[in-house]
Amino acid sequence: MIENEGDAPEQMYRLRLRAIGSRIRARRREQDLTQEEMARRARMSRPQLSHLERNGKNMNLTTLFRIAQVLDVHPADLIDDRDR
Repeated sequence: MIENEGDAPEQMYRLRLRAIGSRIRARRREQDLTQEEMARRARMSRPQLSHLERNGKNMNLTTLFRIAQVLDVHPADLIDDRDR
């Protein structure tokens, strides 16, 4: 058995969350929104949004849907950047 074999799924999970955070940041910047404005519109705190963008903080679906609405994108576009 490979040592730390159980870490691989967790590591992949964290990488995917960071990718979602990066996509949110990129879309926000494309629309010239500050973190303060985006957080206000999405009904969350600026530190919460900042942490989400930088570290891929785990978020609930309601937060994802609010962010997608503010950015005028489908939530799936934030989760997965592959063509649908």
